[in-house]
Amino acid sequence: MTIQPVLEVDAVTKYYGSFLAIQDIHFMISKGEVVGLVGLNGAGKTTIINLIMGFLRTSAGKIRLFGEPVLPENAHKMHPKVGFATGDMSLFTNLTGRQYFAFLKRAYKLKDDKKLGELCKQFNPDMDKKIKTLSRGNKQKIALISAFMSGPELVILDEPSSGLDPFMQQKFLELINHEGAKGTTIFMSSHYLKEVADVCSRVLFIRDGKLVKDVSRAELESSHGKAVHITTSRAIRPPAQSSLLGHQKTANGYEMSFIFKDSPIKLQQWLCSISYMLDFTIEDHDLESAFSDLYSKDKSEAKNV
Repeated sequence: MTIQPVLEVDAVTKYYGSFLAIQDIHFMISKGEVVGLVGLNGAGKTTIINLIMGFLRTSAGKIRLFGEPVLPENAHKMHPKVGFATGDMSLFTNLTGRQYFAFLKRAYKLKDDKKLGELCKQFNPDMDKKIKTLSRGNKQKIALISAFMSGPELVILDEPSSGLDPFMQQKFLELINHEGAKGTTIFMSSHYLKEVADVCSRVLFIRDGKLVKDVSRAELESSHGKAVHITTSRAIRPPAQSSLLGHQKTANGYEMSFIFKDSPIKLQQWLCSISYMLDFTIEDHDLESAFSDLYSKDKSEAKNV
């Protein structure tokens, strides 16, 4: 039996007047997946999310949530199943956090506030000041709690950790891992690859309004490889499946740096075969550098989704 995807984005294009914001976007998200959308500012992430939420109308293509087409006039019918938060979310700023959550409890028809209590304990928001007086980080805590408090089937997050301090960012990632393990479907955008790579099973890369990669977490982790720096008494060639970063003759011998993107066992075998080795170091290749490598590839080499 075919399982209906939670979210389908089918050949979606969006113009703002004559400006092409996103073009021919395709992807699907199944129940229980945690999927990240990564791209630089202005790449089209927020446009995609606003279309999925029904805040905007597509110029071409279709979006379906839970098998139903999303249009601005009917999207509100699906919203009770969806938790939503952005990095700059408009809230009822004249309410306190406590009043805002009470309003949401009535709107969601929640019979108890156990989930709300757990989230408030985790994020410790300021509940008794008007939201408009809160710092950006405290406003973001309230936005995130509101996205998860009803136990939604799907959570959509646009730059969700914006404004959070490092401690709260870690709390947020723990929440995503916990909810994902429970089977909650999550779609989140970010311009920080590390953030989504830590919690997502798939990562979609968007550039200039087009999806250029759909990468599994395993593929992403293997693609950034190891950074190797080696000193030898004679000049040598780098191993296969590596990208040379630089080499030079020094007073100590010959130094060479490269990124190795094959299995660690093969790297170990290669190192053991070098009889002229004087010293070496191995580190994880910086994930953000790997993102830059991928993101800067020529468009002709990109794999459209």
